[in-house]
Amino acid sequence: MRSIFLMTLGALALTACGGPAETPEATASEVASTPLSADTFGVSDAYVRQPFGGQTTTAAYFLLSSTADRDAEIVGVSADKAGTAELHQHIMSDGMMKMRRVEKVSVPANGSVEFSSGGYHVMMFNVTDPLEAGNVVEITLDIASGGDTMEISFPATVRAPG
Repeated sequence: MRSIFLMTLGALALTACGGPAETPEATASEVASTPLSADTFGVSDAYVRQPFGGQTTTAAYFLLSSTADRDAEIVGVSADKAGTAELHQHIMSDGMMKMRRVEKVSVPANGSVEFSSGGYHVMMFNVTDPLEAGNVVEITLDIASGGDTMEISFPATVRAPG
């Protein structure tokens, strides 16, 4: 009888302590995020500054918006009318404004990044055709986020200086 009592008491103790198993909360890195797609990014007000007489270097400007639920980075750029295109940024250093090439540009989740005169911009070198106001240049951005990579292309209209 005593052994039945001890077994019953032990079973009750185990049941009382058992309770439902706790499920750990997922960390941010474990939460599945939406894959990148062409619909994730939008470009507005894209233009290329018309090079000054005979020059083969110019710059492109635009606003890139993201609806992605995670940060991304622009890691490369090309332009169909340039031999080379690079990501650049103007920075203030020792009281002087200087232009520097950058390897990548951060794009915040559900945010935007502006490419403008005096800030980030795309430098186009060895422009292959004379660019006149109204011409169109196709720009392609290489974007990376969380192991996903993609390209987005968009037209940029050439604008006369001024």
